[in-house]
Amino acid sequence: MFEAAKYYNAFWFPSNYYDLALYFKNKEGKNFSQVSAEKILSKDFSSASGWQIAKKWLIDKGIVQQPPKTGGGCGV
Repeated sequence: MFEAAKYYNAFWFPSNYYDLALYFKNKEGKNFSQVSAEKILSKDFSSASGWQIAKKWLIDKGIVQQPPKTGGGCGV
C-alpha cells in the first residue's frame, strides 16, 4: 500500500515530488525508486512543512531557484 501511495502522490503532486526526487538524488545519491515509500510518505517529506524543508535545501545548494513571488491567492 505504501508503494502505491508513493507513486499516486507523485502523480497527484508532480512538482512537489519532482523536488523530493531531486533532493534525494543530490543529498543521498538515491533515485526516487530507491527511497522507501515509508520515508517519502512520512511527515518529514510529504507534509507541507517537510516538502518546504527539502525545497529550501535545494534552493540553498543552488540546485533549483526560488520561485518568483506573486501577489495572487486562491480567490475563493
